[in-house]
Amino acid sequence: MIGVAISYAPHHPGRTAALERLLGQLPAEWPRYIESEPGKPHEWSERLWRGGLALGTDYVLCLNEDMQLCEGFGEVLEAILRARPNHFITLYNAHKLAKQAQIRQMRWITTCDGLIGNAYVLPRAGLEDFLSWRDSALIPGFVEHCSEDNLLNIWAMARGVLLWHAVPALVTHDTSLPSCYGNIPTHCPVPPRAKMPRDGWDTDALHIGRYYAGSHYYLVTRLREPMLDRYWELCAEPAL
Repeated sequence: MIGVAISYAPHHPGRTAALERLLGQLPAEWPRYIESEPGKPHEWSERLWRGGLALGTDYVLCLNEDMQLCEGFGEVLEAILRARPNHFITLYNAHKLAKQAQIRQMRWITTCDGLIGNAYVLPRAGLEDFLSWRDSALIPGFVEHCSEDNLLNIWAMARGVLLWHAVPALVTHDTSLPSCYGNIPTHCPVPPRAKMPRDGWDTDALHIGRYYAGSHYYLVTRLREPMLDRYWELCAEPAL
């Protein structure tokens, strides 16, 4: 079963209508938790993750309320999880090399640190491990100054697991809504198709290494026990 944890900013114009649209695109049987309390990123993100875990499901799907879901979203995501049941999956591809994966008839790109916080799904055990790591592995004060998706990326690098990005994406931004952080919303290189594939998600991935040149530096500067071996391993990978 998939549980849905949605971050919702009701104080921003247009977000209530976006939330209603999003809820209408999700399977009715998927339980959901909506995080709408104001607070700093490290506060509301922790409530979001723990609220998702409290649903008691095998997977937790985290979404921003301004996401537009592909046709047949529920069926496509269930097919993905049957093909990749233990992976850490981003439903949005932001790297330009996603087009190369599409040309090669691959359904995935992988990165070490490219998770984007607008739409991703984690196995329950992975999210539990992340929250335990978040509480114990980082130097004091860092959580309060780090974005929620960057925390997940550092955890993935520390654990040595790859982040899988769907090609084509299952979601896209509603670019008519301004970003809550002042960012410029963009479309991904391989957006959702009019008719999304329900099978074939067990293909290999095109690995593109580090997404952010330098994010691996946190492994030796922000962890209570610096991970020099992992840092040098990531240094050897191309930052594309």
